[in-house]
Amino acid sequence: MHDHPFTSLGVELSIFWIIPFVGILLSIAILPLIVPVFWHRNYGKIAAFWALSFLLPFTLVKGIEIALYQFLHVLLLDYFPFIIILFSLYTISGGIRIKGQLSGTPQ
Repeated sequence: MHDHPFTSLGVELSIFWIIPFVGILLSIAILPLIVPVFWHRNYGKIAAFWALSFLLPFTLVKGIEIALYQFLHVLLLDYFPFIIILFSLYTISGGIRIKGQLSGTPQ
């Protein structure tokens, strides 16, 4: 493997570190159904709450250097490429037109 000091964090973290991830997933799945107006007005705040509920304790436990490294790693190597792929797929599929006698039957 690598001799980088930040590579073994997945092994070191306990199962309790997934609580914010499960929280955001449940929020995305349940809140729009239960309280749709609240969700649509505050989904950014809810997402920020779950993100900070991981980042702040992680920073306190592991230190600012490791937390900042991991945050930038995820942002630059995972999130930005994903957004670029979504944007490019949206762009190239925008000009596709399907014509024909298509019907939505189960056959």
